[in-house]
Amino acid sequence: MDEKWIAFVEDTRLFLHRSWTGYGIYEADFRRAGDGWKIVHAVVESDPERYKHRSDEQETTLLECWIRGLLLGERDPELGKRVMAALASRRRATDDPS
Repeated sequence: MDEKWIAFVEDTRLFLHRSWTGYGIYEADFRRAGDGWKIVHAVVESDPERYKHRSDEQETTLLECWIRGLLLGERDPELGKRVMAALASRRRATDDPS
């Protein structure tokens, strides 16, 4: 299924929900940093009935991708490589019968 998201902001918090379930997957709190913003705290859904949580490093990479790529329209080949590696790692883990 395509990666489709609903994104909205309340105050300084970004919410990312899956479009077909409505489940909230990511929340990220932002603070001003110089001329821009930075994430100071983020959480990821951990209920396996709602979302198959990856490692914190993989989730951080994916959250960065959703924000920079989908929301801001930035294209970064290196980030794309990291995302593909994170997704491949997840597929290998779910294919492993042990």
